[in-house]
Amino acid sequence: MLIQRTKFKKLFIIIKKPFEDKRGSFIRDFCSKELKKIRFSIKQINISFNKKNFTLRGFHYQQKPYEEDKIITCISGKIFNVCIDLRKQSKTYLKIFKKYLSDNNYQSLHIPAGFANAYLTLKPNTKILYYMSKYYKPKSEKGIRFDDPFFKISWPQKPKVISKKDLNYIDYK
Repeated sequence: MLIQRTKFKKLFIIIKKPFEDKRGSFIRDFCSKELKKIRFSIKQINISFNKKNFTLRGFHYQQKPYEEDKIITCISGKIFNVCIDLRKQSKTYLKIFKKYLSDNNYQSLHIPAGFANAYLTLKPNTKILYYMSKYYKPKSEKGIRFDDPFFKISWPQKPKVISKKDLNYIDYK
């Protein structure tokens, strides 16, 4: 496991090295010793299954004091993941980080507390594994609409499946 820094403080790309032989491959997805370097501990694990291509989930985040770190891994299919830094004291405040994750690029994202996160599926039957550092608190959840004019995010494809909740977030600014 290799933890690669980004220009965003505490936002890391986790690169996993598969062991491959004639049977297939073996990948260590989680190692507390390695993730101790980024001070991550698991409180909850979630799996998101997305039946259709171009399904969009997000942007989601938790408000203080329930902000959460998360590690996101695409275990089946492919996604275009987008993070927005909402940490007011950050040098990258309101900046955007984009990354493709797939079942064959052996990468995950560590997204720190204070970021909003969304992804668009680029293949049908895409599964996402989330490791969460805090328990989910529904009353603390907030969101940003995927097409919010303030952020002007360029998606690789127009989303086709979006929840009513995600479509109805008000403009950020």
